Amino acid sequence: MIFNLKKATLTFLMLVFTVAIYSQEQRTCGTDAYMQEKMQDPVFAKKQQIWKLKFNEELRRVKSEDYQAKMATLIIPVAVHFPEGNEAQRPCLEALAQSQVDVLNQD
Repeated sequence: MIFNLKKATLTFLMLVFTVAIYSQEQRTCGTDAYMQEKMQDPVFAKKQQIWKLKFNEELRRVKSEDYQAKMATLIIPVAVHFPEGNEAQRPCLEALAQSQVDVLNQD
């Protein structure tokens, strides 16, 4: 009886681990597919191109020796989205987002 219980437990654990490993492989973000869809809109694509050019120019400026010699603070705009959050959860979600930004700022 104990042998059967051990065998059943082992079989159950193997099944759980197999499902857990398989489910992690299937999980995808969806950001790339979303951006490809958005880039089909010519207005969005143009704005994205302008933003990218501005970003690259600012990056070149920040990497320059002049800028680094000044030891200036680099400001990076951050957007936080909670697609499933509701108004009742807002204070908690804002606190969570702020704590993550604080961690980034410390780094």
